[in-house]
Amino acid sequence: MNRVKRVLLDTNALLLPFSEKVDVFSEVSKLLEGKWIPLLLLESLEEILDKIARGKPSERRAFRSALRFIDRCVLVKGEPWPPSVDAKILAYAASNRCIVLTNDRELRRKLRRMGVPCMYYRESRRGLESDTP
Repeated sequence: MNRVKRVLLDTNALLLPFSEKVDVFSEVSKLLEGKWIPLLLLESLEEILDKIARGKPSERRAFRSALRFIDRCVLVKGEPWPPSVDAKILAYAASNRCIVLTNDRELRRKLRRMGVPCMYYRESRRGLESDTP
């Protein structure tokens, strides 16, 4: 029986439709060949809202566009102890066995080191790629 996969979205994953004109949700469905559940940390949502409140005008537009996709995600609370959102993503993904969708190169490197599968946008392909087994 095929298990529904959970994909934890980093903040920058929600910016891909705005910056790269990529339909993240259909791309992930194609890569995973089935049903999946998009997860978003509450801390990532706070990061988006903070950028809307304090960012430059171009950032505000991009982050406002990201809010359109929030209702498609299941909001989850990260661990209280890591200080940064990236550290919370690492901790949550490792303890809850989910795939992480991010374009943050450093975060992807740390995820791979921990054995956490990740997805990312590949510009040359103009779409998402995965290193999931």
